[in-house]
Amino acid sequence: MAKCEKCDQDNAADASFCTWCGTPLVPMVDQNVIPYRDLGQLISQTFHLYGKNFWQFILIGLPPQILGIAVLLLISDVPQGFTSGFTSEATREAAFEDWAEVAPQMFFIGILSAVATVVVLGATIHAVGKQYLGQTIDVMASLRKGLSKIIILIAAMILIFVTFMITAPFMVFLIGIPIAIFLVISWSFVFQAIMIEGKGPIAALGASYSLVKGSRWRILGIGIVFFLINFGTQVLISIATGIVDDFSQPLATVISSVALALLAPVMFISLTVVYFDLRSRGGWLTLDSLAMDMGERVTGSTGSEDLRDM
Repeated sequence: MAKCEKCDQDNAADASFCTWCGTPLVPMVDQNVIPYRDLGQLISQTFHLYGKNFWQFILIGLPPQILGIAVLLLISDVPQGFTSGFTSEATREAAFEDWAEVAPQMFFIGILSAVATVVVLGATIHAVGKQYLGQTIDVMASLRKGLSKIIILIAAMILIFVTFMITAPFMVFLIGIPIAIFLVISWSFVFQAIMIEGKGPIAALGASYSLVKGSRWRILGIGIVFFLINFGTQVLISIATGIVDDFSQPLATVISSVALALLAPVMFISLTVVYFDLRSRGGWLTLDSLAMDMGERVTGSTGSEDLRDM
């Protein structure tokens, strides 16, 4: 007999889903199966993975942060008249000249930062997948994997952006809001489909759309919870930096940058954890099938055991 962990009812030993509540049944004897999670476990698993691999995720996310600091350094050399007001026409002209001098560099660094962020997104997703397989995270290998998918990731981003631009006029009306929410939820896992399943940009859009069928309200609820966690943390950061800013503006900037850098990996990790949860609910997601998707190998059963303990 297979007992349902949700409603505690007995089911046939070969049953895939509980006949009482419809919950997928995970045989306790099959340690190869990646289990599904409730909301509390998804949050716990996200921070468990982050805490366990803290330095690896920080190092993976370092490139955009370095480029961001470069932009701040460039801006610091420009007069602040644009925000504090100009004292004379000469001051205005001097400020515009300074901006004209650094603008090309800022544009170039901005492009590099955007590309680096896409690479980091892919690398983080790949790193989480490696953890599910019980493998240690290789920072450089994950970054190389993200870089190898850069064209596909950017192509998917462009497709999503164009779609939203097409629907943007409808945002004036109330009907546009549910359309936007529907699209955001439907395409929440496009990048996971690219990095984990090896999909192309169009196929990844379809894979994400199919994955969320029947779970959109649940995903919306999970998204709201993670948004509130992220928003609450950023509010605390703003309060802290506001206090420090009264004494030292440079120190406040450094604290804010470091804090946001520490917070950044959480979103990518949480989305990937939810992605694996949806795949496990939609049908058996095993370590073997995941390894095949990623072109990797399973390191013993450490991946499943570690995930089950959370």
